Amino acid sequence: MGDRDVRIFHDSDSEPEVDSDRDSVYFSDSDSIYSSSSDSTSVYSSGTDSDYSSDSDLDSTYSSDNESSNPLDKGGSIGAAGHADTFVRVGDKYIGKLTVASEADVYENRTRLNLDSVIPKTKSLEQLNQHELDALSPLMSRAKENESMRVIVPEMLGCDIPEEQKLEMDIKIGYRTASTEQLRLDGHKSPLKKTAKHMVMDTAYGSKARGYRVEGVKIRGKKPKAKRLALTRHSKGYVKKLIGMAGPENTNKILVDLKAIRNNQLFSDVSFVASSVLILVDEKNPENTVVKLIDLAHPIYSDGKDFSAVRDENKAAMNKLIGYFETQKKKRGW
Repeated sequence: MGDRDVRIFHDSDSEPEVDSDRDSVYFSDSDSIYSSSSDSTSVYSSGTDSDYSSDSDLDSTYSSDNESSNPLDKGGSIGAAGHADTFVRVGDKYIGKLTVASEADVYENRTRLNLDSVIPKTKSLEQLNQHELDALSPLMSRAKENESMRVIVPEMLGCDIPEEQKLEMDIKIGYRTASTEQLRLDGHKSPLKKTAKHMVMDTAYGSKARGYRVEGVKIRGKKPKAKRLALTRHSKGYVKKLIGMAGPENTNKILVDLKAIRNNQLFSDVSFVASSVLILVDEKNPENTVVKLIDLAHPIYSDGKDFSAVRDENKAAMNKLIGYFETQKKKRGW
C-alpha cells in the first residue's frame, strides 16, 4: 500500500506542505469516497457498521509491510500522520516528525496543559546526541525553509512489542474533523470551504453518526487491504475484531486508558479537533498494552470560542467508543 498522502478533496487555495490531519501512511491514493467500486455507497447513506454482521465479512486478507518504503513500518506504529518522508528514526525508540507549529506547541507545553499522562513522551533537541541530531538534519533543514513547520521527537509507541503479537488501531475521535473557528486561528484561507468538505467526509466515513472512525489497522504486522471507505464505514466491525483478538485482560487495560484520556480532556485547558487514540496491544503481555492520544495539530484552547463545544463533542464521542468496548466485553462474558 502506498505511503503517499491521501487527498480526498483538492482545495484551490494552497495547503501547508504537511497536511497533518490526514493519517495516510497506510491508504492508497486511488481511494475515493466517490469510487465506483463495490464498497462505494451514497456519501449520505446511513448504512455503516451494520452492513458487516460477522468478522468473516470484514476484509480477511492482509498485506505485509515488507515492501513499504515508510521508515517506521519496520517495528514502528501506524499512528503516524502525513507523508512518509516527514519522519525519520531517531535511535531505536524515538522518531523525528516534521509537523505544524500548533502541534509542536502542544508537546512543548504538555505539562502546563496537563497532558503528560495521555500523550506520547518526547525528547527535546537538547537531549539528543550528535548521531541523533544528524538523523534529524533533513527534517530540520525543511523546517528552516518554512516558518510554519517544526520538528518534534516523540517516542515510537509499541516498538518493544514483537510484530507477531502486536495489534494496532488508530481511531479518529469526534463527530467532526474540522472547526471553522480553529481553521481561522490557523490562518486557513478558506475555513468555511474546508469545514464543508470535512462535513461530507465525516458523513461518508461514519464519524458524524458514530462519533469516531477507524483510520488504520495492523494485525501482527499486516494491514487490511480494504479501501479507506470500507475501513472507516465499518469501524465497529474492526473494533470488534480487535477486542476479540485482544482478550479480556487487554480489553480491560484499553478501557482504563480510554477513560483516562476522556477524563483528562474534561479538565484540560485544551481540546482537539480530529485527534486520534492509538491503541497498541501486546497479545501475550497485557502490561505492555498502551493507548495514547495523538494527532494534536488542531488544538482549541480554553479561551477559544469553539472550545466548550469541541470539548463536549469529544466527551460524547469518547463515551460512544468506551460504550462499544464495554458492550462487546459484556457480550463475551468478560
